[in-house]
Amino acid sequence: MKSKKKVFWLALMILLILSTGITVQAATRNMYIGQTYKLKVSGARKWVSKNKKIAQVKQNGIVIPKRAGKTFIKVYKKKGYQKIWINVKKPYINKKKITLNPGQTYKLKLNGTKVVLWKTSRKSVATVTKNGVVRAKKAGTVTITCRGRNKKTYKCTVNVKKKTVAPTPTPSPSPTPVPQVTSDPAYNGKRPVLISHRGYRKIAPENTLAAFRTAAEYGYKAVECDIHFTKDNVPVIIHNATTEQTSNGHGKIKLYTYEEARQLDFGSWKSPMYTGEKIPSFEEFLILCRQYGLHPYVELKNCYGMNRENIAKMYDIACSVNMEDEISWFSFGYAFMEMVRDVDPTADVGYITSSHISEAILQRMRNLQTPENTVTLYCYSSSISPELLEVCKRDKIEMVARAVSTEAVYQSLDPYYKGALTDSVLNKEISIIK
Repeated sequence: MKSKKKVFWLALMILLILSTGITVQAATRNMYIGQTYKLKVSGARKWVSKNKKIAQVKQNGIVIPKRAGKTFIKVYKKKGYQKIWINVKKPYINKKKITLNPGQTYKLKLNGTKVVLWKTSRKSVATVTKNGVVRAKKAGTVTITCRGRNKKTYKCTVNVKKKTVAPTPTPSPSPTPVPQVTSDPAYNGKRPVLISHRGYRKIAPENTLAAFRTAAEYGYKAVECDIHFTKDNVPVIIHNATTEQTSNGHGKIKLYTYEEARQLDFGSWKSPMYTGEKIPSFEEFLILCRQYGLHPYVELKNCYGMNRENIAKMYDIACSVNMEDEISWFSFGYAFMEMVRDVDPTADVGYITSSHISEAILQRMRNLQTPENTVTLYCYSSSISPELLEVCKRDKIEMVARAVSTEAVYQSLDPYYKGALTDSVLNKEISIIK
C-alpha cells in the first residue's frame, strides 16, 4: 500500500512540473568578461538576468558578462520558465609564476580570451613561441607577457635555475705529486691584452667601424667604445655628448634621431679617405667584433637615455647577435654597473676610477659580485701598490690598466692585469703578447 502511494505522489509531481512548464536546471555555464555568448532555448519568449551587474542578456539570448560572480538567466516560455545558471570569470593566465631548468619547456595558456601576442622580456634567459611555449635557456628571471584580444596584458614570472654541474669524482692519489695549474691570471704565463681605445684612432677616425677594423688589422684582440643614445633611444658609438668634434654635425647627439645622425659625416675630419664614414650603432659594432674576433669593451657614458630600460635593450641587442657572453661592460657610473649586473648576473662589469683606490671603492667592487660574474677595476697602474694588488687578487677583483702609452709601461704591468687600454702601443711592436 505504501509503495502505491509513493508512485502516486511521484506521478503527481511530474504532472505538476509538466503543467507549469518549469524545466530542470542545467549545469552551470562558465563565461568570461570581454566575450559574448549565445544561449539557445527552444520556445523562449523573454530573457531576464537576475543580476545585471554580473551579466546582461538581450532578447535574442546573447549574454554579455560584466563582472565576476554567479547569477542566473531566467528564460520565459509559453508555459513556465527555465533557469540557466552562469559563473562569470575574469580572463586569466594558467600560471603566474613558474620555475624551470635550462632546456625545459612549459606551455602557458590564456583562458577566457584569444591571444594577440606573446612576448619575453629577456630572450637570453627564456623564449616564448606564438603558441605560448616557454623555453628556458640560462639562469635568470624573465617576465613573459601575453596581450589578449581584450587589450589587457597578463604576466608570468619565469625563474630559470642555475645549471647544476655533476661533481667531478676524486681521482686516486698518485705516488708522485703533480703540480696543479692555477686559474689565477697572475700565473697563467700571459701578458695583459692590449685594448685599442676607441679603435685604432692614430690612423682612422675614432669610434667608427673603420677604426675598429684597423685595430684588428694591426693585431689587436680587443677594442673599446663609448655609448650614447640618440633622440629615439638607439645606442650609438660616440665619445662626446656633442657631435662637433668628430663630425660635421652641430649640437648634442641626443637631439638627433638615429636616421638623422646617420646623415652626418664622421670621417672626413680625420682624413679625406674616410669621407662619408657613418656613426656606428651598437649592433653594428658588435657584429664587426664578432666578424673579426675582437673582444668588445663597452663604456656606458653618463648621458641621456642611460637607464635600466635601455641597458636591458642593449643586452637584448647583444643576445640577438650572440655576443652577450663576450662583452666587458664598464663605466664611471657605478649605478649603471648595478643595472647591468641585475639584467645579466653573469656579465663582466667594471668600475672606472681616476682617484686613489680606497677601501670604499674596493667594497663597491665586492658589492657588484655575484656567484657567476666577474668584476673589473679600471685604474691607473701608478695608483696600485703591491699591497693593493694582493687585495684585488684575494678578493677576485680583476684589473684593467688605463692610459698605457708606451711599451715600457706595458711591460711593467703585473701579469694579474687582464688588459691595458692604449691609444698608441701597437700589438705588432710587442712580440711577447703573441
